[in-house]
Amino acid sequence: MFPKLITKVKQLILERQLIVPHDNILVAVSGGIDSVVLLDVLCQLRNSMNFEVSIAHYNYKLRGAESETDEDFVSKLAQKYSLRFFKECTTVDLSKMPSLQEQARNLRYEFFNTLAREYHFTKIAVGHNADDNAETIFLNFLRGSGLNGLIGISIQKHDGIIIRPLLMFPRREIELYAQEENLYYQCDSSNAKNLYTRNYIRNEIFPRLKQHVNHNLTETLLRNNTFFSELNNYLCKEYTTFYEKAIVEKNISGYVFSRTIFLQTPVFLQRYFIHKFLTTFIVAEITFSLVDDVLNFLNNETGSKYSLPNGCVAVRDRERIIFTHTIASDSFCYCIAPEEKYVFASFQFSSVLVKEEINYHNHSSDVEYIDAEKLEHPLLLRNWEHGDTFFPLGMDEEKKISDFFIDEKISVIEKKRIAILVSHGSIVWVCGLRLDDRFKITATTNKILKLSYSKTEQS
Repeated sequence: MFPKLITKVKQLILERQLIVPHDNILVAVSGGIDSVVLLDVLCQLRNSMNFEVSIAHYNYKLRGAESETDEDFVSKLAQKYSLRFFKECTTVDLSKMPSLQEQARNLRYEFFNTLAREYHFTKIAVGHNADDNAETIFLNFLRGSGLNGLIGISIQKHDGIIIRPLLMFPRREIELYAQEENLYYQCDSSNAKNLYTRNYIRNEIFPRLKQHVNHNLTETLLRNNTFFSELNNYLCKEYTTFYEKAIVEKNISGYVFSRTIFLQTPVFLQRYFIHKFLTTFIVAEITFSLVDDVLNFLNNETGSKYSLPNGCVAVRDRERIIFTHTIASDSFCYCIAPEEKYVFASFQFSSVLVKEEINYHNHSSDVEYIDAEKLEHPLLLRNWEHGDTFFPLGMDEEKKISDFFIDEKISVIEKKRIAILVSHGSIVWVCGLRLDDRFKITATTNKILKLSYSKTEQS
């Protein structure tokens, strides 16, 4: 009969579907008590649950002979359980950012993920326990990391490959299992030193809080963790609904949201949505001050811009908010000739004389037909300039292109990317949008020129 912990871990694995039959599990083993117990539990379950187990160990060479002893110990564990053993040795550079602990974490997970790709491991099992999770939640609260921080460590990452089968079990239960099963493990001497914030919380803060404030501190934090996880799941669904309703446009350059719909949302949800969206869009750590700055920016005057991290920009464009990776600020101007095809960075343009009879009234907005004999050189393709005017097709009055863009709801970013065909100073075509009435086909037209315009993928 299985010990109590094994039975509980098996039940958790089945309930959460952490492991399924034929999974190939890579167990991260440092040599400490948590990873040794995790390894033993999974080895006890592998035959009955039909999965395979291998071991991976990362040696940072930070503790001299102690690090080498850990590696040798884990190697012998692999022999004991008759498992494949993978190891990596790297000296962590103490002079470089990020922090030592973050460097170590990044190095070992990069190693584990590389092994998973090369050897087709379907899961990577790591030995975090309930006390680790409580410490993480408390530390995140002190750092002000928001709702995501209060959720703590997930039992399974979103990609499904990282699993933590011991996460629901306290350290004392893991210690009891090791004692009952006579498991040997390594003790990391650095854990007793308060050099790192987590060690200080574990060794100094938690014992005093448990003694003087709440002796069930770990359980209390984990109950709150459950509540915040459920709240986050609810907010994620609300975010999806909001996103589908508020998004006006998205393309390779960025996203356009309805400002009106956004401001109709309660402020708490606005703050949550901004944080969640920016985390994905900017791919950087999002601070509360940044979220508040963007929230305040929503009320700035139209045309306002706000610089975001990693070269991103937010733009207020009337009742739309644009988040873009770049703003096209450089002007372009190309001299062209009729009956040629041109491929530029953000669009393609071509023209050809029409020889056969066609129905030029029935075509897409990216194609226009004009009276070729009305063209004069030079012919230019350029972007919009302040003061540009034209006679929109069907109108006999001049109109500013800036006003035309407003009527067409063209964003302040997009209007800088639109090509305009100019003949000897007169605008012929706002490409893809509207022909100038002066160049249209009439009963006296003898030569018809077909114009074609399309945006390229990278635009």
